[in-house]
Amino acid sequence: MTQAKVAQLANVPRLKVIQVERGDPSVSMKAYAAIAKALGAELTLTPSRRPTLEEARAFFAYNE
Repeated sequence: MTQAKVAQLANVPRLKVIQVERGDPSVSMKAYAAIAKALGAELTLTPSRRPTLEEARAFFAYNE
């Protein structure tokens, strides 16, 4: 499939497809998801590591 066709199916500019191919870190997750869907793929995010208990507590803590 051509870049142009992927861009058309994903409803993104062809430049965005090129940026994804290059691994450009400025590309939004929304664009990655749209391109993955256009290619019939699924995008799954997995953390590189589990948070520590302290990190989890801090994430869910309420500011009092």
